[in-house]
Amino acid sequence: MAGSVSRCCLRTALCRLIKGSSKFSPVVIQVAGLKDVRPPEEIDITIPEKPKLKPMQKVPDPPHRKEFRNLIEIRGPELHNNTLKHGQFGIQALAGGYMKHGHFEMIRFGINRYIGSKKNVFAEWRVDAPYKSVTKRPPGTRMGGGKASINHWVTPVRSGRIIVELCGKLEWKEVEKILNQTAEKLPFAAKAVSQEIIDKDLEKDWEEMVNNQNPWTFERIVRGNYMGIQKYTGPYDFKWFDKHK
Repeated sequence: MAGSVSRCCLRTALCRLIKGSSKFSPVVIQVAGLKDVRPPEEIDITIPEKPKLKPMQKVPDPPHRKEFRNLIEIRGPELHNNTLKHGQFGIQALAGGYMKHGHFEMIRFGINRYIGSKKNVFAEWRVDAPYKSVTKRPPGTRMGGGKASINHWVTPVRSGRIIVELCGKLEWKEVEKILNQTAEKLPFAAKAVSQEIIDKDLEKDWEEMVNNQNPWTFERIVRGNYMGIQKYTGPYDFKWFDKHK
């Protein structure tokens, strides 16, 4: 009996609420378990005919001659290829290093497996194929006899270089996992980035430089030669002040 009365009262209250009665408070809908799922923004990007990453050559054609190490090629910041060309997602190097042919294949297999048969997704290389020769002597060889023979080929990468881009009708949550897994396997520090992350990092660096309240910066200590620190620093410390190794 009590149950039927309560149902009648509830039905009456809803009817009066729908008719616009002001005697009852509005109905509160529980939204704790609901998700805000919005469609992705429309992006005007042309999908190429071959959306997957192409394989890179293991040996340059024609092969280059033997060369010196030239460590300046992996030191300092990248000044040119440090932005996303399509403004979406990619992998950015956080330190300098060398990429072998195996690293290119690892990136290609992982990203191409993710793309699969998706029609609105494509990937693009932002680094060159291996072109720098690396020599190595076989074990147990005596010293002398000139420079050793070429063992493999590598691509120098500087800090801030964009290695690969993943574009199309995607969201950050979809590609964050695969890009981070790929970045962790590289021989140098790298991370998955989007255009928003790059903009926030630049804004953060600018705010730290402008709003810094600590007068004892690395630049001031090195330039002032406090406690004879210039005996332990090199020419690149005066160029980048401990920001890039």
